[in-house]
Amino acid sequence: MEQDNNGIPVVSVIMAAYGQEEYVAEALDSVIGQSYQDWEVIVVDDGSPDNVAEIVEEYARRDLRIRFYHTENRGVSAARNFAVGQSRGEFLLPLDADDTIERVYMEKCIARFRECPETDVVYSQWRFFGIDTHTRDLKPYEDYATELIENRIFVSAMFRKSRFIEVGGYDERMLSGYEDWEFWIRFLDEGSKVTMIRERLLNYRQKEASRNSDAVRGQNAFDLELYLLSKHREKYNRYYGAPVSCLRFKKKYYNLMYKRLWYCLFKKK
Repeated sequence: MEQDNNGIPVVSVIMAAYGQEEYVAEALDSVIGQSYQDWEVIVVDDGSPDNVAEIVEEYARRDLRIRFYHTENRGVSAARNFAVGQSRGEFLLPLDADDTIERVYMEKCIARFRECPETDVVYSQWRFFGIDTHTRDLKPYEDYATELIENRIFVSAMFRKSRFIEVGGYDERMLSGYEDWEFWIRFLDEGSKVTMIRERLLNYRQKEASRNSDAVRGQNAFDLELYLLSKHREKYNRYYGAPVSCLRFKKKYYNLMYKRLWYCLFKKK
């Protein structure tokens, strides 16, 4: 087991826990059961109206590496930022209070950072559980240009706290989703080194309704994407050009594809 000087943990697990009394114990148990044990957990309930506080405080009494904070409700980004402010570790690992990690997740992430110190982010494949266990593979990180248009890194990746502070943490104005994607857009750049562990080491809970599932639907997704585009307009323009030009190209492409499809289906034999 790796131990840091002066009792300072190497990894700080950051857990926002609004309305998660049904699941938070599972999340904490998955951290406690890690093969790598040099960690702390910072849990913030973000003004949760349920019994999250009672559950987490009991865990904190049994394990001094777990600390609990109550804040007013300001959203998951503010809760995570507050938690990071209380943390002491070299590395951060955000973990949603309804998800869990497999026993070797921390160990394998830390091993990658120690083997390749130039690494910026380490994450793994995931496994769906809950109401839907049919897991679609998470596409591995390809490059920064691709990340601008398709987030391929889940929130529970491991990264250095120093870089988190440098880029300013999560955007607290993003209350309805995509805050992790926006964070990666600022955290990464063309030279970033991102590693995916090909094992399924994050268990991602599927529920009937969640903030993430709501974010990808209809007008909310449209508004969130416009926010990303506006905030990072220079980056998007550099890689993809002006938005209307992109839409115009897309329209021409689809028109061409429809013409080809019509020709293949209805041409005279």
